[in-house]
Amino acid sequence: MSELRIGLQMISVKDVTPKDIIGVMEEVARLGYEGVEFARGFFGRTADEIKTACDRLNLLPVSNHVFIELMREDINAVIRDCKLLNMPYIAFPGPGMITFHAPEEDITRLIGEIHRMAERFKADGIQCILHSPMELYEKDQQGRVLFDRILEEIPAELLQAQIDTAWALVGGMDPADMIRRYAGRTDIVHIKDFKPPIPTQEVMAARRDAAYLQDAEVGDGVQDVPRILRACKESGVKWVIVEHMEKDVYEDSIRSVGISLNHIRDVLKSID
Repeated sequence: MSELRIGLQMISVKDVTPKDIIGVMEEVARLGYEGVEFARGFFGRTADEIKTACDRLNLLPVSNHVFIELMREDINAVIRDCKLLNMPYIAFPGPGMITFHAPEEDITRLIGEIHRMAERFKADGIQCILHSPMELYEKDQQGRVLFDRILEEIPAELLQAQIDTAWALVGGMDPADMIRRYAGRTDIVHIKDFKPPIPTQEVMAARRDAAYLQDAEVGDGVQDVPRILRACKESGVKWVIVEHMEKDVYEDSIRSVGISLNHIRDVLKSID
């Protein structure tokens, strides 16, 4: 079984990152996280400054979630930041890529665009990954789940899967089964948890902010964390990235991501 490293998606602590992302990274390193995954940019800091902080704190910059609109605007800048940070992965996060009930022409256009962008990144030694937001659990006119279809039509060497365990549940999937299905094509898994009941895709589409309030520390919600982590280890996953929902109101986000980390560590000890 593979050795799993544990990182943090920095969106989990977005209540404090805009004020001082470097200071928050110090707190994340102190908790014991081995790596960080970025989203929403670097909050006023340059990639050079982030690289210096990562080196000092012994935090690995694992990947970055960049909206496709920003890649369209200046893909060279995104590539430049990845190379400066020595960041091996770049993620298509989902929002902005596709809408619910998208027509076939929008789907085929998106797949072609992701394919072309993935080729650009690959040429610079950067692996693209496709995050699995709830929009990609929609089905096309032939009944194919969009997430699966995109991965079927773009070669594995250009595009990996990034299973998000919460959105898998919302999409009616079993997270552990999805991880096993994409064994060998999934280096990074997002693990996040919900307080019961699991919101449906329809609820999330209509009242996303309300459903975000069901966010729970990993291991304190509905997820079968031991089963998910075992699937990760048996499927060759390299990184488990803790993510808490991006909310308007936070309590103590640093404390929460520390609880999630400790729960995951305890489970890993029990299944090693």
